[in-house]
Amino acid sequence: MIKLTHSNILDFGSTQNLPFKPHIDYIVKKAYGCLASLYRSINCFTFPVRKRLILQLILPLVDCADIVYQNTPDTHLKPLTVLFHSLCRFVLTCPFRIHHCFMFDSLNWLQPKSRRQFHWLHFLFKCVYFHCPPYLKELMTSYNSPYSLRHMKFPFFFVPRISKEVGKRSFHYKAPSDWNDLPLFLCSITSFHCFRMSLHSHLKQIAHVSSLLIYLFIHFIYLFFSSPFFIFSIFFIPVMLLCSLHCYCYSICLFCMLDLCG
Repeated sequence: MIKLTHSNILDFGSTQNLPFKPHIDYIVKKAYGCLASLYRSINCFTFPVRKRLILQLILPLVDCADIVYQNTPDTHLKPLTVLFHSLCRFVLTCPFRIHHCFMFDSLNWLQPKSRRQFHWLHFLFKCVYFHCPPYLKELMTSYNSPYSLRHMKFPFFFVPRISKEVGKRSFHYKAPSDWNDLPLFLCSITSFHCFRMSLHSHLKQIAHVSSLLIYLFIHFIYLFFSSPFFIFSIFFIPVMLLCSLHCYCYSICLFCMLDLCG
């Protein structure tokens, strides 16, 4: 028998231990090579042309294994996140100090984590309604309840009880769990095009709320440190905390003395 140490199936490279890092490094290296070639002629492209070049040349290369990345550690996915930020800066021609949330909002793109979730739910939709592929559809068992529940009008699947974290990464558990977590208005859609548009808006709204919270936090920190009373507040806040703690302890002692006298 011949022992294979490396294989390449549908442009997905892997070794005998099935790691994701070699494939991600290969994708990142190939994408940066294409991006470097485009940077040489960046002044010749307008904004719509730059956006279309990235959408048709580099993003399909990065998105080819998004479904497989569901169980990949974040440390291995970090180069892909940095690559997405570089692609946004190429399209927008913006400096490095611009936060990535504003870049994705300007391009109407999903962030890398939401984008992978977007493609994963696309795949689940095809498994549910198009039975493609059939061997994975067999792993998703419909949930039959003797009671009349609200979600029984739409596709709802049985989630097996698995205690170990390794087992929760399997398709048999993760697929029905992620589908059942979708809002009911998404589960009721049977058209793939409508589902795609609605899901994009749903994930975009969730990402917009998180980016808004990050922006407010950064703005608060900036105003706090740039305030002329910052040095005074450093000493004033601890003193107020000590005074309030002292008053609290004093009141407790006073109540205890009154109870003893009574």
